[in-house]
Amino acid sequence: MRTIWTSALFTMVATQAFSAPPLACEMRNSSLMFTVTERAVHMRTGEKSRTLPAQALPQDHDGWPRVWLLQEPPSAHMLLVSEGTCKTDYGTFPLSVSLNTLGLGQRSGCCTIAE
Repeated sequence: MRTIWTSALFTMVATQAFSAPPLACEMRNSSLMFTVTERAVHMRTGEKSRTLPAQALPQDHDGWPRVWLLQEPPSAHMLLVSEGTCKTDYGTFPLSVSLNTLGLGQRSGCCTIAE
């Protein structure tokens, strides 16, 4: 019984250690802004908004980089967030982001920890 509780506690701690905080991001040369959580990406462009289910991929390290898979049939997207100074017209941010869409290419931008 003690082994079960120890395993359950370790799993809870490991899951929490690997979860990323919510992020606020914006793309370069685009009006696209979005927030990222472990399970969803909330995108805004002008007055349009949408939410895509997201799956944070498991990783074997704490911190960055982090990868999310986004499903928007018929496309699939991969979101990669890495540590490093990133600049846009609106400021300097501590994280960079790359949004890769199958068949549509790559866009880049910057993120910060959402408060």
